[in-house]
Amino acid sequence: MRMSPDVTDLLNGTATSAYLGVPEGTLRQWRYLGIGPPYVRLGRHIRYRRDDLDAYISAQRVDPERDAT
Repeated sequence: MRMSPDVTDLLNGTATSAYLGVPEGTLRQWRYLGIGPPYVRLGRHIRYRRDDLDAYISAQRVDPERDAT
């Protein structure tokens, strides 16, 4: 049996902006440029999965010790 994702795991632009700490305009620009976190298009609505945002945040981690060499 296939489990459907929990709707509460889908965040709109305002909630995503707060979650990532970036302006909503930045999210729009990232989508236009094809960069940034993955998103879901539901009709004309854009939603972000919390798991995708967490993975995106993890991928942006910079380790100064490792990158200094």
